[in-house]
Amino acid sequence: MRRRAAARAWRLAQQRRSKPSPATAGPARCVGKAALANLAFSLLFACGSDVDTPGGSASPGNEVLEPNPVGQPVAEPSRPAPDAVNSEAQTVCAAGTQWIYLIDINYRLVRFRPDVPSLEVLGEPDCPTIAPEHTPYAMSVSQNGEAWVSYTDQRIYRVSLSTLACRATSEVDNEARIAAGRGFATLAFFLDPQTGRERIFTLGSDTEGGAVGLPGYIDPETERFTSSEAAGIEGSPEITGNRAGRLFGFAPPRTSPEARVLEISPSNFAVIAEQTLLGLEPTEGNGILTWAFANWDGWIYFFWKPTQAAESSIYRIAVVDIREGSSVRAERIDIDALGLAIVGAGVSICAPAGSLI
Repeated sequence: MRRRAAARAWRLAQQRRSKPSPATAGPARCVGKAALANLAFSLLFACGSDVDTPGGSASPGNEVLEPNPVGQPVAEPSRPAPDAVNSEAQTVCAAGTQWIYLIDINYRLVRFRPDVPSLEVLGEPDCPTIAPEHTPYAMSVSQNGEAWVSYTDQRIYRVSLSTLACRATSEVDNEARIAAGRGFATLAFFLDPQTGRERIFTLGSDTEGGAVGLPGYIDPETERFTSSEAAGIEGSPEITGNRAGRLFGFAPPRTSPEARVLEISPSNFAVIAEQTLLGLEPTEGNGILTWAFANWDGWIYFFWKPTQAAESSIYRIAVVDIREGSSVRAERIDIDALGLAIVGAGVSICAPAGSLI
């Protein structure tokens, strides 16, 4: 009897050893902060729910990612180097925060799954803007499941991804930013390499609304904004960040298909690498464009609408290409854009970072 029990225990132990780790098994159900205290990075990509599974058939923890648009398997998420982040950081990934979220000029919040690829309109947040004519123009996503959306009234609104409930951030802080002429052009969540905490990196404009990126930070817990003494970034690019503590910028001109894609240092806001981005559909005339971008699993996705186009198109490049050569050509993703004119894209630190060099 003891031999049979011992043999059974041995077999169970071998089965446990052979099971895939959370990083390779697919998204699992997210749990509270206290439960993740000792599993922060092993569960960082295990955020999901039944409703986030294609077709709703796969159970959490057993989802199989489909091939990407060019037929290559989705890269396994890589972990930051030991010295890149604070290993004691406590990370909470709300359901659905592993995907990219978009907002269009008509206020619609959209979930983008690059692995399928697919777009799903979630609805219209009812944000208490100063006047009805104010529209969204940039966004990012927090690990607790909120989209932080910048509107043209120079305020930031926090939108629940699950309920679409919306509220403005601190009125005092917003008034201070407006008085200082630092209307935010863009914002991005990333994992601060110095503290291991989630932080929001921002770029604003000068007092005359010029094209000078003025860097700063927002603490998502206090909503307090702190400006940086670092030099501004030319062109006020859109920005996106990730859990590896890396920041990227996208600065498209209004009358040319040749945009710039950058990598930015989070410590001093210096431009680490810069490429000319080719392959985007050219625009006609001097009309207003809509654009946005976000990084996901080692790729950077661009949402681009020329003046003459009826809707946004989606393109992508590999992150590694930003540091190689002097130009990179984007590939277009074949997907129904649902008539969207996308003005903001956001991704949380819960998204896979991919193979980053």
